[in-house]
Amino acid sequence: MKLAHSVKSKSGEEIAHSGRKINAAILKDIQKAKITEIEVDTTDLEGAWSASDIVDTTTGEVCSKRTRKSRPTRLQRFWNLAAWLR
Repeated sequence: MKLAHSVKSKSGEEIAHSGRKINAAILKDIQKAKITEIEVDTTDLEGAWSASDIVDTTTGEVCSKRTRKSRPTRLQRFWNLAAWLR
């Protein structure tokens, strides 16, 4: 996954710059900085693989299965669900 936006710590220190691919080392730095949320675009997730099933908790419907490569239609369903939950 490549980021469309940079990830910064609460003190403003840049953890990962935009365009950078998230790898295990970057993820560790994000966790170390205790960052719990990052801004993502649908373009960040295109072609990404999900580590677990993405489930609509209101209906129980599985929107995307674990280890499936994301496609624009799946991402749109997920984005709609995320917007509805806010």
